[in-house]
Amino acid sequence: ANDQVFDVAIDPSDPSILWAGIADASGSQPVNVMRSTDGGATWGDRTPPHAAPLSGTAIAVDPGDSNTAIAVFGGAFGGGEAWVTTDGGDSWTDRSAGLPGNPLNAVVYDGTRLLVGGGLLFGSQFEGLYESPDLGVTWTPLHDGTWPILVVEDIAVDPSDAARIFVAIDGGGVNRTTDGG
Repeated sequence: ANDQVFDVAIDPSDPSILWAGIADASGSQPVNVMRSTDGGATWGDRTPPHAAPLSGTAIAVDPGDSNTAIAVFGGAFGGGEAWVTTDGGDSWTDRSAGLPGNPLNAVVYDGTRLLVGGGLLFGSQFEGLYESPDLGVTWTPLHDGTWPILVVEDIAVDPSDAARIFVAIDGGGVNRTTDGG
């Protein structure tokens, strides 16, 4: 029922497969991830089994496997999660362990390295930038003490050089690494 969409992801190997991250409408909207396999003509609910609705803020699709997707979530006033599916959203695994638990805003996956970032200025709910080589089983922080604030709004990886990562920081400009973090 809520038509506020935070993210749309197009499957890199099949452009007829689309994913959408939907707002939680202050907890009243339980459908937060939708998937279309026909270019958006029809949509199906693919929301992970959260304890409570959270907004689907960003989605990434494995460039080599249309059934593998990562969705990250954040609440308007706190809470965040990362979930992974390897079967097109029929089942999900919560990969939030090892992350601070604050809202997640961005996700990038290149088939080998998963990057997530987030945070919220409200209540100093800082998150930063994290990397996982194993689809979220383990996480390593890539931020350090030089960052002006640990609220990541977006992540971009140079397609010709995976070690060059750009991170948009809420109120802090853009951070860049040329050595993969």
